[in-house]
Amino acid sequence: MSGRKIFVAIDGSKPSDLAFNWCLDNIHREGDLIYLVHSAEYKVDIGLSAFAGNYENVTKEFKEEDERINTLIGNYIEACRKRQVQAVAKKLTGMKPGEAIISAAVEEGANMIIMGSRGLGKLRRTLMGSVSEFVVTHAPPRCAVTILRDS
Repeated sequence: MSGRKIFVAIDGSKPSDLAFNWCLDNIHREGDLIYLVHSAEYKVDIGLSAFAGNYENVTKEFKEEDERINTLIGNYIEACRKRQVQAVAKKLTGMKPGEAIISAAVEEGANMIIMGSRGLGKLRRTLMGSVSEFVVTHAPPRCAVTILRDS
C-alpha cells in the first residue's frame, strides 16, 4: 500500500467523534489506511463480589463491556465503509491508553495520530495523566500528532 497509515483514537466521546470526522473530512485521501484504535478500559464495577466468589457477575459485566466496545468500533467501521474509506480496527488492551496507542503506532508504522482531547481539569489531569499529552510526548519519529478540542 502506498498510502499513509493514519491512527484515529476512538472512544465514542464527542471529542473522539470530532477527531474521526475531521480526519475523514480534512486529512484522508485515497490510498490511505485509517486505523481506528480503541484502548479498551473495561469499566466494570467489581466491588466485593469478586472476593466473595461471585465471578459470574464479574464475567457478565466484562462480556457486556466488550460487546459495547465492539458495537462502538463497528459503528465507526460502518461510517468509513459508507464513505468508501479503507479502515481497520485495533482494540488495544493490557496497557494504559496512551502507552497502547504509541505501542500500536510504532508496531504499524503510523504516519499520523489524530485524537480528541477531553480537556480534563488540572487536578484530574495531574492524578490521571493526560492521554493526549502522553501521545504528543512519546509519538514515534516522523509521526505527526493532531489533537482536536471541542469548543
